[in-house]
Amino acid sequence: MRFKLPNKAAAMLLIAAALSLGGCLSAQEQDVVTYDPATDDFRALMVLSDIRGTDAGDLEYFARIYQNRAQLIAPSLIPIPIIDPMFLRVSDTECAFLSMFDQPTRDLSGIKTDIPLSSIDITPGALFVQDGKLCYYQAVKIPGKTLDMAVQQLFSLVLDMAKDRVSKALQKELDRRAAGGAIKTWPEVTDKLIHGIDETLAQRKAGTGATQGARAGLGAGRFSGIDFGVLQTKSLQRFKTAIDTKELHITRDHQQLIILLPFEPDDCRAIEEAVRKVHGHVDDLMARAGSLPEEDRKILETANKSAGVVHLKAQAAGLGLRLDLVEWAKTQGTVHRRSIFETLQHHGPDTEPDAQHKPGTPDPIAYARAHNLPLDETLTAEKVIAQFNARSLIAPAAPAPVAGFSIAAPKTLHDLLHAWGAH
Repeated sequence: MRFKLPNKAAAMLLIAAALSLGGCLSAQEQDVVTYDPATDDFRALMVLSDIRGTDAGDLEYFARIYQNRAQLIAPSLIPIPIIDPMFLRVSDTECAFLSMFDQPTRDLSGIKTDIPLSSIDITPGALFVQDGKLCYYQAVKIPGKTLDMAVQQLFSLVLDMAKDRVSKALQKELDRRAAGGAIKTWPEVTDKLIHGIDETLAQRKAGTGATQGARAGLGAGRFSGIDFGVLQTKSLQRFKTAIDTKELHITRDHQQLIILLPFEPDDCRAIEEAVRKVHGHVDDLMARAGSLPEEDRKILETANKSAGVVHLKAQAAGLGLRLDLVEWAKTQGTVHRRSIFETLQHHGPDTEPDAQHKPGTPDPIAYARAHNLPLDETLTAEKVIAQFNARSLIAPAAPAPVAGFSIAAPKTLHDLLHAWGAH
């Protein structure tokens, strides 16, 4: 049987899935992350280029974010694809979730936390004009211990919300086998996965059944879920025990996040081979990129690059997964950032990111000047990155408190995500 994360766990992974959002900002994003093993600190830079919106409301929302840049934790280094979760720091123990690219239609969700938010050094950025386009940068320094707390708490909550569903699915598969059910083969499952990618591309090309959801499927949905029917019985039993006893943990080795899945050696080697085949197939598709729509090519390229920084290694104790946060940031910077909700909704098979260049959309540079937002006409993305690498980006001495946003009474992340999942 094939298991997919339940709705509550999906909401957890996406964090903002239950927010009511309207409007849409877009920008080209380039992230730079460095790790200092001597101090165990991560330094992260976000550079946004060609910032634009569908209407003046989008630009007003971005202006409010800019005005609160002294408390903006971005990029957050939380490895969740597409969304790029960002946070406004309200105090040392309270923050609010926001998305740079989707303006909320109600109060921001306040989050109570024991993660020491004051340990994060924020370098507020500046607006600048490059090649006639509005640009912005923001930088943070996050101690390794602070990042560990954030990632481990998020993973623990995901596991907590998915535990019962996963455990039941595993037991159902074990019961099916005990009744004489056949075990699938890895070539069968791998071929089905590859066929799913090809089918989605064919549907999009034909314009039948091709939605923005199908686009997301190219980069994520076709790779989601675990087909328990192909795992050895001992793998299922070991995995179920780890789920039931909460023995699955994320650890960190310098700049790499690590999780060990307790599968049998044969399954581990088969998974490695299946991943190689799928990556090879996508590489072949990319070699014929001229036959693909531009956005499909970008999604496939980003999916392959993102998957490429998750290193798999068969070990005696199971399958080790290592995610390099520095390399992950490089791959995520290739994505044309748009609303996750726009991506998951149907806007027709030919909707492209450049659609926001259509006549009648507001000029972001004119908007900034009309609202007295300072624009640096000499700064470039290349200069910002050089200054970041030289550690010469300067933060103001006295950060201002958050203003201009309505933030709901804070809840713990556990309570907040359970509340979202209930809807």
